[in-house]
Amino acid sequence: MAPQSPKRRWIVAVSAPVLLALMFFAGPVHRIDDTVEAVRVPTAPSALDTYLAASERRHPDIVPGAEKTIVWAHADRRKTPLSIIYLHGFSASRQEVAPLCDQLGAELGANVFYTRLAGHGRNLANVSSSSAPPRAAHWRYGSRSATESESQPSC
Repeated sequence: MAPQSPKRRWIVAVSAPVLLALMFFAGPVHRIDDTVEAVRVPTAPSALDTYLAASERRHPDIVPGAEKTIVWAHADRRKTPLSIIYLHGFSASRQEVAPLCDQLGAELGANVFYTRLAGHGRNLANVSSSSAPPRAAHWRYGSRSATESESQPSC
């Protein structure tokens, strides 16, 4: 095989990245729905447990222990200067790291909020039959909401 000339190597070295960049920018574009619906969450810490429990009761198939919940640092359920929010992975739940977050919260004197992203912590039939596509808001704002509907999961 004959060695390539420096000019030919330079042309290949420049044209290959340019072609890859053109293919990348000319490729398909997938739109992500990152809209966020307004959620009315109680401001009084004492009302949060009731609020979370009521929102979770709408889904009778939630796996026991996977519900959204708050582990309070103090018996009077007051706000703490530091709080821990646990956002689980795609197929995970809070049981996967138990009791790490609880112990960390106790050590730091922090409240711990375990959220449950839309469709998670439920039987597989309900997760796979969801008519709404996953939304970026489920990850970005998973800790803000305790509302979840079957037709359009909220954040």
